Amino acid sequence: MLIHVPPEGAEWNRHQAPVPRVVFYSDPEVNGILGIEALLSRCDVLDLRILDGLRKSVPYGALTEELSRSENTVKYRIKRMPSRIGRETREEMLALLDGYLADDAFAKAMEIRSGRSGAEASRPE
Repeated sequence: MLIHVPPEGAEWNRHQAPVPRVVFYSDPEVNGILGIEALLSRCDVLDLRILDGLRKSVPYGALTEELSRSENTVKYRIKRMPSRIGRETREEMLALLDGYLADDAFAKAMEIRSGRSGAEASRPE
């Protein structure tokens, strides 16, 4: 139960006391979690594989080769990801993801998205 305490010198009237507003979504932690959910819900398997590579610090060249995609494709997809999660930079996005997700989170998400088993999900489509 929240109790409103009037400012010093103000009269107390329990029937007219304002109820403090609880703003749930102004909590940065809640917003971070909601941002992660928004990002992951919009990711396809390729985006998840890119995020997995970024979290493992795989260089762009190796990542593009592993994914059989052009460097421009990978860069474009990476560039649009931070804004989906409410962050300005890739580093901020990765720090947020690292703070909340397990190391194997993207592998599990790829498995679910592709409908394949764990060994199959790690292979390119």
